[in-house]
Amino acid sequence: MKDEAPAATLRERKKKRPPKKETARAAAAKLGRKDRVPPAGLEEALRKWRLEEARRRGVPAFRIFGDQTLLAIAEQRPLSTAELLAIPGIGIKIVEQYGAQIYRILQSG
Repeated sequence: MKDEAPAATLRERKKKRPPKKETARAAAAKLGRKDRVPPAGLEEALRKWRLEEARRRGVPAFRIFGDQTLLAIAEQRPLSTAELLAIPGIGIKIVEQYGAQIYRILQSG
């Protein structure tokens, strides 16, 4: 026969709350990179473009590129393919697909 433990002794799972989302700008400031914090308008323009592109393609926004990559693009403001490829998270495929659009956003921001 099975021993049945009383309900009070069974371990209950604690629900973990997801951490509050913070913008890449806030994360950079928190890490002490205040000198490298990009203008808010540029970061927001990149976020808006990424979200629109992701919706158009039917994929999550992080599939275009992640928040850390987005922040690095906004901070470094690459103007050439070599500079864009130097950013972690950016490969030749991203440059081929989105490079022109990213450059356009950076020049307007």
